[in-house]
Amino acid sequence: MHAIGFGARFAVNRGVRPSTVFDFSRGVLPAGARLARASPATCYTASGAIVSVAADGARFDRDPVTGALRGLLIEPAATNLFARSTDWSDGYWLKSGVAASASVLTETTINGAHSVRQATSDINYVAGQAISVSLIAAERSGSAKRYLAITLGTVPAFSGSSFAIFDLANGAVTVAANCNAAATPAGGGAWLCVASATPVQATTGQQIVVRLNAASGAIASYVGDGTSGLSVTHVQIEAGATATSRIVTGATAETRAADVLTLDWRSRGVSDGAIGVRFGFDDGSSQDTSMTVASGIATVPVTLARRWITRVQKI
Repeated sequence: MHAIGFGARFAVNRGVRPSTVFDFSRGVLPAGARLARASPATCYTASGAIVSVAADGARFDRDPVTGALRGLLIEPAATNLFARSTDWSDGYWLKSGVAASASVLTETTINGAHSVRQATSDINYVAGQAISVSLIAAERSGSAKRYLAITLGTVPAFSGSSFAIFDLANGAVTVAANCNAAATPAGGGAWLCVASATPVQATTGQQIVVRLNAASGAIASYVGDGTSGLSVTHVQIEAGATATSRIVTGATAETRAADVLTLDWRSRGVSDGAIGVRFGFDDGSSQDTSMTVASGIATVPVTLARRWITRVQKI
């Protein structure tokens, strides 16, 4: 009797197929997955800190507010054209009506603009090529109410002045003129503020302005009090309508290489050819697409609907 029962179980187990799922929700690369990247890149830790991950290192990104694992971060290549992205005090940045430390902008007492911009006019716009400017900013304790303004440019690059104003108390976008703008929590009461637009005409020598503003409805000059300001850091300008992970720069622009995630479908018993695949993401959404398996291997596209992958399953 016992022998018959064992034999039945054995027959069932022999018919079990390998799982056709790659699970990234545990914070490690599953068997059969390989990540390559030709440069370092950044991600958030559970404490909300931005850290650099070495070349070829998998980035299991965390929510900067809750610390929850978001999944494996996969991004295309991108270049931050701003130098000194975390140091406003450097000579790369021209200051008007502000005193600047590495990550704090404090207004002076002049009656005028309180702003910073890159010292060299080294940003060129391409007609029809979207650009995005992003940074991490927060209000400062003891400061008078100040808003953050980002100016992307004006005519002829855009049909009119392109700028956004952010309320850093709650991340609200109070003005988005000739651009798209949004703010998402970046941890510690800070916000990742993003303004993006698509130039209508090619222009050279563009200067992007980051400004302290005393009003929420328009960019305006005002008399500073000498003490108020904002914490602002990790400024970035890149091609594309969406800001990517922080690319920290030194004396020159820096490029983050593309993440190349390959999956060995042989380990899942899948033959070569086109297959249907369902990608699961950090927010619970999914995307169905196709992949081509060649010699057992398929490469995950970096143009998915979201950047944080939690699951890949053959369908």
